[in-house]
Amino acid sequence: MKANDSNMSVFEAAGSQQHSRMPYYSITEEIFNRADQFLEVAQSSILATK
Repeated sequence: MKANDSNMSVFEAAGSQQHSRMPYYSITEEIFNRADQFLEVAQSSILATK
C-alpha cells in the first residue's frame, strides 16, 4: 500500500517493509488478520494518494 510522511510510521510500527525505492509498503500478516488495523492502514494509504 502507498505510504508517505503522513502514514509511514503506521507501516513501520507494524513491521512492514518498503518495496525498494517506491513509496509502497507490504502488509504484514498481523495487519492482514486484524480487520481494525487493516482498515486503518488502508484508509491512511488512500489518503496518501491525494
